[in-house]
Amino acid sequence: MTVSVCIPTYNSAAYLQECIESVLKQTYRDFELIISDNCSTDSTCEIAQSYADSRIKLLRADQNRGMAQNFNQAVGMARGKFVKILCSDDALHPRALELQTKFLDEHQAAVLVTCARQFIDAQSRDLRIVRWFSRDVLLGGIDLKLVILLYGNVIGEPSATLIRREAIECAGPFKEGLSTAIDLEMWLRLLHQGAAGYMTSSLCSIRQHPRMMSYEYRKEGSIQDAVLRVTNDLLGSIENGSMVRTVGFGRLAGAFVKHALYGFGQRSFRGPLLTLWRAFTLDPGFVGLLAYLILFRPGILGLAADEKGRARVHTGGTLRWLQEAGHSQRH
Repeated sequence: MTVSVCIPTYNSAAYLQECIESVLKQTYRDFELIISDNCSTDSTCEIAQSYADSRIKLLRADQNRGMAQNFNQAVGMARGKFVKILCSDDALHPRALELQTKFLDEHQAAVLVTCARQFIDAQSRDLRIVRWFSRDVLLGGIDLKLVILLYGNVIGEPSATLIRREAIECAGPFKEGLSTAIDLEMWLRLLHQGAAGYMTSSLCSIRQHPRMMSYEYRKEGSIQDAVLRVTNDLLGSIENGSMVRTVGFGRLAGAFVKHALYGFGQRSFRGPLLTLWRAFTLDPGFVGLLAYLILFRPGILGLAADEKGRARVHTGGTLRWLQEAGHSQRH
């Protein structure tokens, strides 16, 4: 068994069939498919049971144990060399497993590989492609952490990644107590162990629809605790100076302002007001946010790790500098 595809589900009847079909249509055939249902109350389990395929295993919880435990239950059953966690409202492109397993086979230093993502709407219509690099690259763990500090979760959703099972076992389980960002928190722990690959091919479709939990979290402001905790963990894992911390918290403050504006647009007030206050307390006067928007976001200044793994400010954009360095590592 080479690949374990793990689909955590909860009331996923609307999109589960499309998700499962995208796995069964893969050009790479050496996989198992583990569906871990978190006590759904709709027809999710009936849809999963309708497939007469010996590679499919269905696990059913007798009570809802939360997102992290459902992820952990699915991964705990995996027996493949590689693990892909596929969200039940997303879909894989036909060559996703083929190309991502090939990348990890060719780059033993990488603990995971991710890719560009095609975003789709509730009716599976294409919205946009998010692509961070213009060529396939292999990035060191510290360098990729600096990219995340400046640009957010560039690794992306679980559906975009393929992970070495031994690496995820070493990192430990997904953390409970986070309303969201459990994937990013895991990516940061995985990056302690080695490099990560980025593929420019769009190999998955990430669905955006009104029932997404992240929409509700953003509206009510509950996403902020999780994101702040992950940012503190990120900064704590990198040797850095005051400028790096100022810009990192400035970018986070900007994200909080966007979350607040989204909440106001949804006619919610208490959560967004609290989020605005938290943005100001993170970055009083928004000095860090201004530095980020004027100097770092446009690529006038960037961050990179020196030979001792310390974060340093340099001239030129972080993404372009790392793309050239990452391309050199591959050849």
